Amino acid sequence: MSTTMVYRSGYSITCGPFSLDYKIVNDEDVKAALADGWYATPEEADEAGKADEEARKEAALNAQIEANKKALEAANQAGNGVNKKPRQPKRTPNDAPGDLGADATKADGSNPDNPDNTGEED
Repeated sequence: MSTTMVYRSGYSITCGPFSLDYKIVNDEDVKAALADGWYATPEEADEAGKADEEARKEAALNAQIEANKKALEAANQAGNGVNKKPRQPKRTPNDAPGDLGADATKADGSNPDNPDNTGEED
């Protein structure tokens, strides 16, 4: 009875530039081992391992993006983000109807809420 070595990405052995796990199977069991995620050559196992790692990284990145979106949405709903109302000028009792507020200055340089700055020359 003859045997064959099959590989997958792992840390059991170093085979040239590859870190691999391996097992030895009987020749009649090779097809079953290949169907179970093992590879016939170290190169195939390394490529599959790199593809799996890229897929894991992409899934983790997508999960982080979704978590960030949910956190941003929660912050917006709480009034801490883009949906927050902009700051409104403070109103004072001196504001006339239609005034923009205490920190509004008219085009002539006067501010109706500041009696020392009427815009008139002395």
